[in-house]
Amino acid sequence: SVDGTRGTHGASASQPAEGEAGDRPIDYVTEPGARDHPAAIEVTELFFSGYTYGADDLVLFKKMTGAQDWPRTGDGAINTSAPAIARWRTEVVAGVLDRMREALDGVRDGEGRGIGLTLDVRVDWEAPATGSPTSGHDYALLLSSVRGLRLQLWAYVGLPPRAPSAVEGLTAALQEAGYDMERFVLSIGVWTTGRTADGTSAIISPETFEVAVRDAATHGIADVNVTPYSLLSAKYWQVLAA
Repeated sequence: SVDGTRGTHGASASQPAEGEAGDRPIDYVTEPGARDHPAAIEVTELFFSGYTYGADDLVLFKKMTGAQDWPRTGDGAINTSAPAIARWRTEVVAGVLDRMREALDGVRDGEGRGIGLTLDVRVDWEAPATGSPTSGHDYALLLSSVRGLRLQLWAYVGLPPRAPSAVEGLTAALQEAGYDMERFVLSIGVWTTGRTADGTSAIISPETFEVAVRDAATHGIADVNVTPYSLLSAKYWQVLAA
């Protein structure tokens, strides 16, 4: 991280770009692509946190951007909110996905070109058409960089809690920005903050769930995902049936 703390649960930017953490996902998609004949493969949890500021990351940043150093604030600290860093992070993610796409294209003597590739991405509710560039999820850059890539947006209205009507605001913003809406999937998660009286995970109400699911299928969105299966009780299945 910027203060020198070493991350323990995620790779830095240099590893997905040039190391083993970027090579393994290629095998992860080509194996089922060749064996199972799937219609599509979805990649999840591919994003960056605060741990992309090691010496190896700086070398990569210089190499990819032509810069001589990290962007810095007036007091000399690394400017972690600089657009150049956000774009660089997304370029690293796009590079991994592009390698996945190329590998999939080659399976079964080229039949793999018909296998779809989807990436789960974060949502910035304050700038919904942009994505989350600091996570490596700049929507426009990802879609322009990887052939046929689709993005599945984490439209989780319970994390943190917000009005379910925000989902339609999200789809409207995407359409207004001029995106090809067929390249988006909206994922409605039922998680929310806190615990129930018996200590289990709290989830959004069926009423909130219904509004969010209905509003997800607006402004050209044709595919809606609901997650996780393990938390859907009969009431939620009744909403989906309706």
